[in-house]
Amino acid sequence: MWKKSRQLLAAVSVLIPTVLLGQTPAGSREGSQEAGGARLQAVLEQLVPDQRLRIETGDGEATAEGRYLGMEDGSLLLGIGVSSVSMPTAEIGRLWTRGRSTARGALIGGGAGLVLGAVYGALISEVTCAESSCTTLGLVAAAGGLGAASGAALGALVGLAIPRWRLRFP
Repeated sequence: MWKKSRQLLAAVSVLIPTVLLGQTPAGSREGSQEAGGARLQAVLEQLVPDQRLRIETGDGEATAEGRYLGMEDGSLLLGIGVSSVSMPTAEIGRLWTRGRSTARGALIGGGAGLVLGAVYGALISEVTCAESSCTTLGLVAAAGGLGAASGAALGALVGLAIPRWRLRFP
């Protein structure tokens, strides 16, 4: 017991300072910039035309929001109103895409429906199972499952109406 505790303490005492105080050497910045460029390239390849984007420059001074029009000569074309703006990919510091909250709505609605359905099933079982030999657990599980399914469907519909910005880069 003590041996495992000492090993764990030794591992934590080594890991915490390296995480908290970890610095990248000056020479390794180029490698991290190349990795960031590869991540940005992967994100740019996943974009579809007319997708809503929000782009912030690396220095954080300028932000543009518009529709993705495509790539041209290493620059991202962004449609803002009736005009288009070209932004070199090297200047992109942050990139967001706009989507919907469908999955989050389904998850929240399903959880709420599960709880409400289970409570409803427990109340029904108190009334109907008092005189008969039915199982309370089966009724609670069935009502909870139906509540979860209907809550997830309703939550997904509500989430479909809610726009959401997702940070894609960095």
